[in-house]
Formats: sequence, C-alpha cells, structure tokens
Amino acid sequence: MQAAATAACTRETGRLPAQLGWYLLAIGVPLQILYPVSGAPGLIVLGLLALIAARRDSARKSRCS
Repeated sequence: MQAAATAACTRETGRLPAQLGWYLLAIGVPLQILYPVSGAPGLIVLGLLALIAARRDSARKSRCS
C-alpha cells in the first residue's frame, strides 16, 4: 500500500516524499535494536538516503522559485 502511494507521488511530482524516509527509519531503528543481526542497517541507510533526496529536492525547488 505504501509503495503504491510513494510511486504515485513520485510519478506526479517527480520528487521522493520525505515521509518514506521517516517510515523506513521508524521501522529500521527499532528492528536494529531488537534484532541486531538483521537487514535493519539497510532500512536505516535507505531511510537516510530518502530523507537526503527529499531535502535536496525541496532545497532545489525553493531556490528556483
């Protein structure tokens, strides 16, 4: 469900929503604490990259306006 909403938002606006990054971090950080040997570091890295991309897009948009 979240993937479809993210894909639709990205298709319409051309930008990655920051909410996706926060969701990935919200899942990854507790998972890393509870299960240290898991795929949680990947979720954390993807969440951070999504937040960086969203911030970069919003900064570029405000500079162009």
